[in-house]
Amino acid sequence: MMNKTELRDPADLRLHPLRKGFTALDTSEAEQWNAFVDGMSAAGPGGIPPLFITADGRVMDGARRLKAAKQLGWVEVACMVRPEEDAGALVIDTLFGQRNLTRCVKTYLAICILDEFVKSSENRRLRNLQKGLKTLEKPLNGVSSNRLSKPLGGRPEEEKSTRVLAEKFGVSRETVRRAIQVVELFAKEPELKAKWEPLLMTGEKNLWNVLSAVGGAGADQSKRTDGVVTTQLTLAFERIGEHAEIWADLPETERQHIVSKWRATAAKIPKPLRKTIIEILQQA
Repeated sequence: MMNKTELRDPADLRLHPLRKGFTALDTSEAEQWNAFVDGMSAAGPGGIPPLFITADGRVMDGARRLKAAKQLGWVEVACMVRPEEDAGALVIDTLFGQRNLTRCVKTYLAICILDEFVKSSENRRLRNLQKGLKTLEKPLNGVSSNRLSKPLGGRPEEEKSTRVLAEKFGVSRETVRRAIQVVELFAKEPELKAKWEPLLMTGEKNLWNVLSAVGGAGADQSKRTDGVVTTQLTLAFERIGEHAEIWADLPETERQHIVSKWRATAAKIPKPLRKTIIEILQQA
């Protein structure tokens, strides 16, 4: 039943809930979309890659092809039926295969369904090992969104999780941390997600731009949450920590200028938070 190709009516198919969450991916310029549909029309139903679907017709990969097929009025498309438990891994695998998205955007979207991805990837890896198939996938046991939510003073297992994901997605640990912070920020502030996520998808803004803009917007600092201030400082410490050699090579005047700017920022931080930051730095 599984892993076989069959023909399905596009009208009977719908997006898988995990893929449906990436609504921002389905927006494109009219000219680009028309060109895509024209290419689909020229190729015909038999000339496009099969859609990856569950047995009950939920599309895990092929959302744009499905939309175009419906627009063209096709009555059948080729589909590859895959197990439901593969959904998380398949959605992320196909996401990272898209050329029109930056790595930071792909990482952000992957973090949005991190727990589902980890569970699905582990199930697939273990299933392949049981079949005696060679796999280069590394274990993701222990990686979860709960363990990646503390930006300062993270435990060793949290740092390990960040490193594992960075290797898996082909990005820096700093990119993974920023993606986590943006996901958490958007979860708490839906209006910020509505404003900034479309700019992330188009590449107009990156993760750093979003965190920087949110942390620096407005004049009334008394209304800032400790979480926003912590995010700003975390990014700065990570940048210094990961580029220590560059810092050592900077001219003394430039280093003094950077330190002066951070002194001004530190003066606005509540005393309890300042004490926590100092303790963390002393333990580093």
